[in-house]
Amino acid sequence: MTIYFHTTDQAEAILRDGFRDTEGTYKLVGSTLSGVFIANVPMDVNEGARGDQLLEITVPDIVDLENYELVALVEQKRANPLP
Repeated sequence: MTIYFHTTDQAEAILRDGFRDTEGTYKLVGSTLSGVFIANVPMDVNEGARGDQLLEITVPDIVDLENYELVALVEQKRANPLP
């Protein structure tokens, strides 16, 4: 199992209704991504996250998210905007 995190201000709604796709640049100049943004570490406003609620998401190892991965090599952070 791999653990990911999603920072939000809508945790109650997500837990009740599920995730909703959003669009954003996620601090990537010239790029717009859509989906749900999860990361291998908790993100905050400095990384472009909104909200002060943190959801922990456990993904089975059989699920391969590598094609969706964005890697910040300098900061050793991995993020996955999932469709």
